[in-house]
Amino acid sequence: MILHTVAILWAVSALAAADIEVYPGGEMCPNWEAANGARQAYVRAIAAEQAGDPEKAFGILKNNEGACFRQGPSADTFYQSYIRLARTVATRAEANGNFDTAIAALYDIRQAMYERYVSQFQLVSEIGRLRMASARAKPADFKLQSGVEAEFSGAGISTLLSQYGTDSEHAARMQVVDGYLQELRANAQTQGDRLLDEEQTAFSARPVGATDGTLPLLERARAWMQLARSERTAAVTRRAIDRGDSLAALDAPHRLELAQDYYRFADSASHLARVQARAKKLGDSANARAHYESASEYYQIAGLEDLAAEVLEHGEAENKAAEENRRERFQQEQDDLERELDF
Repeated sequence: MILHTVAILWAVSALAAADIEVYPGGEMCPNWEAANGARQAYVRAIAAEQAGDPEKAFGILKNNEGACFRQGPSADTFYQSYIRLARTVATRAEANGNFDTAIAALYDIRQAMYERYVSQFQLVSEIGRLRMASARAKPADFKLQSGVEAEFSGAGISTLLSQYGTDSEHAARMQVVDGYLQELRANAQTQGDRLLDEEQTAFSARPVGATDGTLPLLERARAWMQLARSERTAAVTRRAIDRGDSLAALDAPHRLELAQDYYRFADSASHLARVQARAKKLGDSANARAHYESASEYYQIAGLEDLAAEVLEHGEAENKAAEENRRERFQQEQDDLERELDF
């Protein structure tokens, strides 16, 4: 009995949809062929909605031409159906965690600017709520978090809100936006602190001969701290200098290179100068011991590329001369042996 009643209601609604009036005219609905096509599309959309597929119904209406329904009750019917379906799609998408789809559906209403049928202020407020819900669902997604923060702090949702509603409504909504920003920035600092903890663990666990550093973690931590507009950004810089100092105290060339990477990240010219001076001293010592390859590495770290190339070239020349001398001695020994054996 219930199914029979529903079927009757659907049939009645379908007939009502088929009776919607269309009005050709203008660039967007130039003739009766276009107008009748728009009416048929509207009928298909309502049928899809009644069949339980509001997403398909909304897709049909989005591609339909509202200009053909621009007069009287027809306009009311079309626009109200459009808004109803958009809201249904948004509600269903939000329930499934598909926030982008939900937001897009509401933006479709806003872009259509049906101000006679929907409050733009309320619509933008709802979009803001969904943006915040999407951020809460993925707290560690930096791209998402920074995008949402920008919408609330820059020329995004906060700007749109200022264009609609009364002064009191705007003031109340901006209080909500300020709360969103505080929450976003608190999460950003939490993420930054988490990455600093990870960096501490990773640096402590590095093997003695490790050639890689933990800079990627510090870079991400700083980005989060900057998003949080936190004073703890300075703590990331101090951590980088500490890492550089611990590495710069060692003699191995790759350690000194890593130290330079940390100092560059910290933008510390004075620390870079010190590690370059240390590399120059170590290069001189290696050069004096005829360890030319090591000397060349140190000179490169010291920023003395020409000297590094010169030392390496000198070392290659010495090696070549030593090899030639070795061959000559070998040949001389062979000749002496043959003479002794009277060959």
